[in-house]
Amino acid sequence: MIPGGILARTLRIIAYKNSSQSYIFTRAIYYSAPFSSASPGCHLDALEPESRKQTAVLPSWLVEGASDSGKDKEIAVVERSQPLRNIRPFSATRLSVFHADALRLASPSRKNEIVKHLWKLRSNSSYRKSQNYRLVISANVTRHMLLHTSCVFRNILTSRRDLVEWITSTQSFNQRYSRIQLVDRRLLQYCLRGTTVAKQQVDTLAESVIPQPTIPTNPRLVIALDNIRYPQNIGNIIRTAVALNVDGIIYLKGTADPFDWKVTQITGGLQFMLPYQKVDVKGLKRFCKNNKLTPVVAHLEGSAVEDIDISGGLCVILSNESDGPDPNILKFAKRFVTCAKGVIVCRVTLPMHPLVNSLNVSVAGAILVHQLQERLMNSYTTSDV
Repeated sequence: MIPGGILARTLRIIAYKNSSQSYIFTRAIYYSAPFSSASPGCHLDALEPESRKQTAVLPSWLVEGASDSGKDKEIAVVERSQPLRNIRPFSATRLSVFHADALRLASPSRKNEIVKHLWKLRSNSSYRKSQNYRLVISANVTRHMLLHTSCVFRNILTSRRDLVEWITSTQSFNQRYSRIQLVDRRLLQYCLRGTTVAKQQVDTLAESVIPQPTIPTNPRLVIALDNIRYPQNIGNIIRTAVALNVDGIIYLKGTADPFDWKVTQITGGLQFMLPYQKVDVKGLKRFCKNNKLTPVVAHLEGSAVEDIDISGGLCVILSNESDGPDPNILKFAKRFVTCAKGVIVCRVTLPMHPLVNSLNVSVAGAILVHQLQERLMNSYTTSDV
């Protein structure tokens, strides 16, 4: 018999029996001993047999009425490990995502921190603005940026084995990336879900570092983008700037992100090698004054390019087609731009057919920059003679 009272309440003893032997055990420690459930004073309920492991035997002094009560048996106490509750299972992919061998195919979990980081870079604009990284989506663009720019990459995930072999075998690229790994294309599509690019043959997803803003000393021709929102227009203007040897680009407030992956698809990463600044209208005014640049605003009701007196450097300001130039830009531009006839001019336009109201900003900007670049080159030649 097991007496009731303090011992039973302290150990929280539960008892059950089978045909040959009865057992008692606590919540954390198992005991077993023969006892008589019919003994007087036993307050424990007899349970049905279950598959329990015998881990210890109680001495006879603890149990009364047992058949072998004259022999004390040695107690071997084994503690049972308690299962953890309300704790999420640990995933090894949270520590190790990639293999040591870059050519070994890796399949990280979609809940991995790096995978979620890449997804947020593509989908969350607030998160993207807080980071100094942008996505590059294409093996050809990644290869072009490594060859022709000084851009640095953080992570490069690709399904192209030839790209991994080419990057890892070129020693000059060793200091320009942190990690490169061969992955399944479905992982790249997962990071780009919700875009049309994901439905195509996506082969690479690289994380590039945005370069620091810089403008060369004594610039002669600079382009300023005012509230241009479409990445396609920004990409085409950047290509024009590089093709016509523009010294730099200024991005005003309201202009779309020039380092977005959509722009990079058009430029091939050329914006990473082009000097740039991000300022507001007051900053643009100060920049033109410090560098002695003449602001030239593209406008529907402007004068011809030939009427502008080019005595120094130029800052070509291209604005949104729908809203036009910022009124504050037109105010401070009047104090700088003068035409050859002595009339104050702050607007310049292209001659067009009456049935055509305007041109696309990237097309009009390319024509204006080309004409102004020619005039600058001619002014240099005349001054040298």
